[in-house]
Amino acid sequence: MFLFRLLIIFFCITHTKANQSEPSLKILQYFKMAKVKIDFMTPAIFSIQLIEQLKSLKNEGILIRILSDRTFEESAQNLLYDSSKNFNLKVLSSKFIIPHNIVIIDQKVVVIGGAYYPSIENKIDHTYLINDKNTIKKYYESFQNLWQKISSHDNKNRLLRFQHFIDLNSIENNTNEPNETEENFVASKNGKKYYRIKSKAANRILKKNRIYFQDEEQAKNSGRERARNF
Repeated sequence: MFLFRLLIIFFCITHTKANQSEPSLKILQYFKMAKVKIDFMTPAIFSIQLIEQLKSLKNEGILIRILSDRTFEESAQNLLYDSSKNFNLKVLSSKFIIPHNIVIIDQKVVVIGGAYYPSIENKIDHTYLINDKNTIKKYYESFQNLWQKISSHDNKNRLLRFQHFIDLNSIENNTNEPNETEENFVASKNGKKYYRIKSKAANRILKKNRIYFQDEEQAKNSGRERARNF
């Protein structure tokens, strides 16, 4: 167990220290598949090319949610400078929790991995695509579970450390909880049915157990059915 943890920490350190030159990332190709939403779990973002693509997708109406840990502090300025209004960003309280990139696109595809650049001449890009519905469901539920555990208050306090290069209004925008303009349907994490977010049945689902969906297609893609008391 100790060796496993050590390997994860080593991977995270080398990943976040990777060369900051502009890479030709495979992951950028997969981002272009998005129609509705991208959920992006990452230890750090150094690529300006990647940030610009995320900004472009957000401007096209794609919902971008980024979940990171405190390893992210090393690259936070790259992401937040002049672009914080483009993203819903939450930061976990500890470092080295997220070992590598995990991208969930429209709850239909999961992309794992990314590029590591030990030197300009020796470029390595290990990116894997997953389209198995059960696996995608597990990844999405894990993302939702972590996302919902971070309260707006705690997240704002963590983001305040970056206020020297972003304004407080941007921080406030990044701490909003899901609302009806973004998430219209809800289900219990362990449930097989989904509900309209304003329905009486939805109110009975504990917040910590909720999973949100933007539309019915996403809800159905998670393997759930519409409830009778929809």
